[in-house]
Amino acid sequence: MDDVKEATAVFVNNVGRYWLFDEKHYPGALKEASKSDARNFGFIHMTLHLAKEAGVLARIQERIGHRKNLNSTKRDWLRVKKIAMKAVVTGFRLFALAGGTSEELEK
Repeated sequence: MDDVKEATAVFVNNVGRYWLFDEKHYPGALKEASKSDARNFGFIHMTLHLAKEAGVLARIQERIGHRKNLNSTKRDWLRVKKIAMKAVVTGFRLFALAGGTSEELEK
């Protein structure tokens, strides 16, 4: 379990380096934005991504639910896996944006 905590801490401490909210990536929204405005943009942007991903999961579930045999397909699970990965990354980004620290994960 310590390995998982350590890997999670490394991810949280570095997530902001790889998925940036800066003028280069979002010039229309962040040109000349204050630090507070940029943080608010990041929050809105990430929560909209989470909502979008939840909608895709709901579509997959709805499609499975309306099949006669209720079996999911390999394609369904590949999409679920991709969305779950994005949701984890977005969750850590939100955690870091809110000022979360790796020490807090150990509690």
